Amino acid sequence: MRILYLIILLFNILLSQTSSLALYGVGEKIYSFDANSISIGDSKLFTSSNNTFTLSAPSTYHRNEQANLSMSIGFNKITSEEIDQLSSNNFNYISFGFPINSNHYFMLSMNPKFRNDIILYTGFNPIPANNSGIDFDGDGEDDPLELRNVYDLSGGISEVSSSLSSKINNTMSFGFKAGKLFGTSTIIDSLFIHAIGLNPDGSTVNLDDIYGVNSQITVNKYNYSSFTYQIDMRFEILKKNILAFYFGQSDFLDINVESLKSTTLNTLDLDYEKKYKIKGYTDFGIGLQSNVYDNFGYILEFQKYDGFSSLENVNLLQNPDLDMRSYNIGAFMVYDDISNSKINSINLNLGLYDKLFKINNRLIDNDLGITFGIGINYLNHNSLAISLAAGKRYSSEYSEFKNEKYYKLTLSFISNTMWFIKEGD
Repeated sequence: MRILYLIILLFNILLSQTSSLALYGVGEKIYSFDANSISIGDSKLFTSSNNTFTLSAPSTYHRNEQANLSMSIGFNKITSEEIDQLSSNNFNYISFGFPINSNHYFMLSMNPKFRNDIILYTGFNPIPANNSGIDFDGDGEDDPLELRNVYDLSGGISEVSSSLSSKINNTMSFGFKAGKLFGTSTIIDSLFIHAIGLNPDGSTVNLDDIYGVNSQITVNKYNYSSFTYQIDMRFEILKKNILAFYFGQSDFLDINVESLKSTTLNTLDLDYEKKYKIKGYTDFGIGLQSNVYDNFGYILEFQKYDGFSSLENVNLLQNPDLDMRSYNIGAFMVYDDISNSKINSINLNLGLYDKLFKINNRLIDNDLGITFGIGINYLNHNSLAISLAAGKRYSSEYSEFKNEKYYKLTLSFISNTMWFIKEGD
């Protein structure tokens, strides 16, 4: 059943994420969380410096010689032709890592993977008296009414993972990440029944003041569980160039559904429980980083994500998960000739990306964005990076999100300590 009208409200809670993409599958996938990588074209494989590591690429972690604590925070804002403004702020990533020896590094991390926090209102649906089955005034005859649904979606899926980074030789490194998907989504379906009367001219009048509003509530809770892995490698070619790729998959996503329905006012009783599985996702990317000069370079990258798929629909709008193809390009400049002894270098980044979202090769949305940012490396190889991504989605199936514009500000902090230091084998 197609939702007639959508009014989107956002709650600013931890790990929230809301946009038109949240209306598909298990919620909007959060593809990026490293500000230094986002600012060079929303890359997942590279940052603007070969001497620092990329939070989303385990093959780079071995570059760090000390224990590390990292985190990212995101601030999002969207507007469209019918939505004035939505905004949210959330933690995108947190991790702790330490060197095992001179060539190996271990990292523990947690980040949201899929998230939504949205309220949908349907338009009023009139039901004639001969089909209503409800007698409001007690005269023995059924009365006309109007129905309206309010859907409240919240929650999502997060990932906790461990990663191992290995330096194979001076030109090659390898990374492996194993993770666990977990989380809960809640869909509250509130059906409101409004009594209406008919004027002599056939128009309707709302009679809520006389008969009140009847309601029925259904709460569906979806508990998710799956395992994931990702491998990535990078190779130095022609001295100033790096070729890198990543590949990841999830196992079947286990879903446990608990449905509660209201039988009396404000009372929810168990209606049913069921368990099923849907096919996992696959994630792939390949890219090239070229250092044209010692302090200037560019990246080219392609990303491919094939989403969860199944005959079972886990979204109330009956929309499957979206597939994504992304084309990314970025440029960076590094300033390291700085008189201030506390600042090691300053990175300036700029990028573009074009993301295509599809279902069964049918284009659903086209996301074109520009990125820029600044990164500061200071003191004991600590860093602060700030990125801004601004984009526009053109092809939403929902008129409320036509020409959806968004702005994403991301802050990433990387702090190194002397708790652990690298030693030789």
